[in-house]
Formats: sequence, structure tokens, C-alpha cells
Amino acid sequence: MTQEKIQMFMMGNQKNFDATQVPAITEKLKSLDDEKLMIVSSANYKDPTTMLIVSLLLGGLGIDRFMLGDTGMGVLKLLTGGCFGILTIIDWFSITEKTRQFNFNLFNESIEMNGSIVSKDSNNIEEIKKYKQLLDSGVITQEEFDTKKKELL
Repeated sequence: MTQEKIQMFMMGNQKNFDATQVPAITEKLKSLDDEKLMIVSSANYKDPTTMLIVSLLLGGLGIDRFMLGDTGMGVLKLLTGGCFGILTIIDWFSITEKTRQFNFNLFNESIEMNGSIVSKDSNNIEEIKKYKQLLDSGVITQEEFDTKKKELL
């Protein structure tokens, strides 16, 4: 990936990550191709400032935790009024860091998920090519080839 595309991604998303995570993200981006970058860029990163505002306004109901996928704590805050306000106040000071960690985990998951899809697809393509060679040489029939192709796709 070109340095220009890495800089564009970082300019648009740097606020969503912790400053200590930026070098690791930059290194991972260097190894990605354009297709993987598109998937990583389209991930639904949460804005830490927006999450802070949500936490200030609706944190007592656990909405901030639900948005970060922390359903258990969200339910706890909802049922107890933010643990009687104590957990709500703690979240006011920690929600931006939790959001940045959520975004970093989402970034890593999108890279890993995409890599597994690409490797699986490339393996399937190689298998289909092998079956095509067997079909061309007359070892298998067209029906057998079509069946294997459907299985792999």
C-alpha cells in the first residue's frame, strides 16, 4: 500500500485511536493491499467525543456501553441507574479510552476476518483449477466438476 493511502486513512481515523496504537496501525496498514484497505476503512469506528457526549447524557441508562458492545454492563447500568450513579461517573472519565480500545479491536478484527476470507477464496480457486484440469484430461465428468465447483463456491 502506498504511503499516501496510509496517510489518508490515518488523517480520517487518527482521532478514533489511542496515540500509542498509531505506530502499530501504520505498520499493519503497510502490509495491506487496496481491497483489504477498503474493508478496514469501512469498519464502523466510534468517535470518542461522540461517545463521551452519549455517556454524559445517557450513560445512566447504559446506552454508552450498549454502543460499544458491552451488553452486560449496559444492562447493569440500565437496571441500577448506572450503579446508582457511581459507574456513570466513572464512565465519564474512561469512555473515551474504552472507545479507542474498541476501535483498535475492530481494526484488528477487520484485518483478520478479511485475511481469512481471502485465503479461503484463493484456496478454493486453486481447487477449482485442479478439478478443471482433471475435467480437461477426461479423468472426471462435467457433472462431477460442476458438483465440486458448487461445493467450493
